[in-house]
Amino acid sequence: MKLERLASLDAFRGFDILVMIFVNYIAGMAGVPFILRHAPAQMDAFTLTDVVFPGFLFIAGVAIPLSLQKRIAKGDPLGRILRRILIRAAGLFFLGLIMANEDIYSSRHTGLSKEFWYFSAFMAVIALWTIYPKTENRRRRCFYFGLRAAAIFRAKADDGTVTWLEIPWSGILGIIGVS
Repeated sequence: MKLERLASLDAFRGFDILVMIFVNYIAGMAGVPFILRHAPAQMDAFTLTDVVFPGFLFIAGVAIPLSLQKRIAKGDPLGRILRRILIRAAGLFFLGLIMANEDIYSSRHTGLSKEFWYFSAFMAVIALWTIYPKTENRRRRCFYFGLRAAAIFRAKADDGTVTWLEIPWSGILGIIGVS
């Protein structure tokens, strides 16, 4: 039994992520229309920006049972399914931590500009989550392993000490990962 991807779910997910990136990008700009900002808490209203996260949770709620059904139909054992869930949740949580620590990153203590470090970190996440072909070639295996290496995050705390990743909150991705 071959279970196909649900194209409408993928399209909705893509649209939601596109809107998420767009509204995060324009968030600090002046003159942004009301519909593209979060509505104030005391206002009885919501905007396009306010429905991005609930939309993503809806997508996750629809996709999880479909994904589990596909894994079970393929004959994956429960242990492998649970391992996959834990790895993905931990990855989202870690990615949320990286994003939540953006304000305290220190270029001086890492020797890398903030922009370059974050670009490298997100490329490392993509490299970590990419499925690589199995190979007997040692050089190729080393190359794939090297792609999975991540940059070191360092920050400067308020008291002047150098710190690592902090857990102020896990960010939206972390919330999704543990949901």
